[in-house]
Amino acid sequence: MKKIAVNDKEIALLEAAGRLFARRGYSETSMRDIAQESGMAVGSIYLHYRNKESLLSALYRYGSSLLLARITTRLEGKKDALSRLAAYIQESILFSLENPDFFLILFVDFRRRELERPEPLVFSSFRHYVELGRQILREGTEKGLFSIPKHSDLILGIISFWVGVVLIKILKPSPEASPEETVQEIFAMIEASLIKGLLKPQNSRRKS
Repeated sequence: MKKIAVNDKEIALLEAAGRLFARRGYSETSMRDIAQESGMAVGSIYLHYRNKESLLSALYRYGSSLLLARITTRLEGKKDALSRLAAYIQESILFSLENPDFFLILFVDFRRRELERPEPLVFSSFRHYVELGRQILREGTEKGLFSIPKHSDLILGIISFWVGVVLIKILKPSPEASPEETVQEIFAMIEASLIKGLLKPQNSRRKS
């Protein structure tokens, strides 16, 4: 999934909508609110998006494309599945800490009733990210690095783990810790509780 091409005005609209949707809620945010937040006239928004739902759809696509572009860059040069999995997780966490509004919209589903967004909208924007994680796990399994039970969608468990911890960090941030330090703290928990359990015994001994 390539980064979605948008112009500066559309970026301003998407970022303004993201801030309001994440903090105020989709139902409680009007197009007039978004116009005021972005510094644009209400009529100008409709030149880019026909309604609030189309703006939300664009926001999902744009946020997902930003995340995937960063992960793709981070994965360059990493050939083994273990280092690719680490990069995938670490970049996801760092992106979320640096872009909390996008994180709340892309990953946190506590406003499902309020948003009333159709399921295809959620999964069409999210499936590319999830599929990349699945691909990394498949690579590791095929090469004998990971031991994963058949028919288990383990990547969803890994994502749910770090999303829960990141949500706590965003809601109750530590002023002393930098985003990079927080990434390492969260990843250390994932590595100790999840990743080591994926490794086949001989690979686990080699890593320790």
